[in-house]
Amino acid sequence: MHRVDADAKMADGLLKPDFGYWVSLSREFRERAIDAGYRETLAQAGALRALHAV
Repeated sequence: MHRVDADAKMADGLLKPDFGYWVSLSREFRERAIDAGYRETLAQAGALRALHAV
């Protein structure tokens, strides 16, 4: 996260899915990462909609 901290401070929103400290190029990891991103997006849906409210 340290590499994006400066940019994150300026962001309107930040999606940071939790899939632990496990990184791999395997299909299982990609599916797990996609699922974590999907769940985090749903959890932040209200905040994301608010960014587009007029």
